[in-house]
Amino acid sequence: MKPEMKFVGRMRALFGAPDADANAVIDEYTNVLAGQSEATLDRAADTLARTHKFRNWPTVAECLDAVAAAKRSANVAAMGLERIDDVEGWYSERISRIRIATNERQIDGELRQIEPYDMARWIAPERLRNARFEAEARRKELLTATSADLARRQMGESAK
Repeated sequence: MKPEMKFVGRMRALFGAPDADANAVIDEYTNVLAGQSEATLDRAADTLARTHKFRNWPTVAECLDAVAAAKRSANVAAMGLERIDDVEGWYSERISRIRIATNERQIDGELRQIEPYDMARWIAPERLRNARFEAEARRKELLTATSADLARRQMGESAK
């Protein structure tokens, strides 16, 4: 059985027959969901079973959103990433740590924590760009501070 037909079967079991012309509705759902893996559609159906609050069928858009969420969660699981409940707080902490980093290793460590979540599309793409911008700004600050400190030492040493 094709994965999309199995998905439609689960929708029928969960929500009954579609209200409109059943064959036409099922054709539309199977066309839209064609090409998705069975595992992805199973996770999407599980999500809809837990979250869809009405007895009618979820819309095609709701199904596609559930499929997209299932793919994201699969990517995250495959990469060994932990789920982050408060993405905003987690990201803000990474940026704060970059801003107060005292060396290159600390900056790189924070960026390495953000990058896998960007690759898994857990965070918006501009988040990694912003983090890299903050990292570069902090690197420049550290370089300027190091240069000024070196100049002060040389001036102090040459005065003796």
